[in-house]
Amino acid sequence: MERTLALAALLALGAAPPAAEPVLYSVSGRASQTPCDQTGGWFDPNQRPGLDERKPAPPPLRLLVRAGATNRDLKPVAELSVKQDELYTLQLPIGTYCAVLDDKRVVGLARRPASAGWDARCVLRERQACDAVWKVAGPLDTADLKRVERCPWEERCNPQRPRGPPEMN
Repeated sequence: MERTLALAALLALGAAPPAAEPVLYSVSGRASQTPCDQTGGWFDPNQRPGLDERKPAPPPLRLLVRAGATNRDLKPVAELSVKQDELYTLQLPIGTYCAVLDDKRVVGLARRPASAGWDARCVLRERQACDAVWKVAGPLDTADLKRVERCPWEERCNPQRPRGPPEMN
């Protein structure tokens, strides 16, 4: 009873009730980035011995999570470094989140000069696109981020781009 009266007195004075801690949910997934297929998709590594030798492990991926469904220049709510295809887990409150890799950290910075034939609005749209959008309403175990790097001839924001894969000798 005393607690109720104290809370009523605070509210009467214009004070806000104490903020409740947000409920955090476990969000798990895997991040991967596949390199561009420099062969244009026609190369079969089984037909050329020696090309499928072990390669060094790729560097860790830096993952940024921002509130909302669009990548914007906002402070990330979470940042983590994960190995390729390694399981990660983070805690997030209910909401919608945009996950991107670190190369999209700064949204407004054009990565190519306009003088080189790059369409600045197109580049901005691509940088605002999330690599993954997660809707957290409870525990989520499918918060994966998968991205395939574009080859130079697949670049959409430069009309002067090459028109096909390089020839293989």
